[in-house]
Amino acid sequence: MYKCQKCGLFTKLGEKLEKIVTEYREKIYKKKNRKGFEVEAGRGWEIVKEIDVCQKCYKEHVERDEE
Repeated sequence: MYKCQKCGLFTKLGEKLEKIVTEYREKIYKKKNRKGFEVEAGRGWEIVKEIDVCQKCYKEHVERDEE
């Protein structure tokens, strides 16, 4: 049982927790080469913030993203 951070309602006991990512940031991964200098090893995305939502809010979010 938890409180949905989107609609503010408490869920039913045993209801599955869903998460929606609300904020990303670009991440540059670095590594040290043989000479000890840092070089770029890759790029990707990192989750900054996510919220806990109920099943109903999650379904609405997924349907809205598909459109």
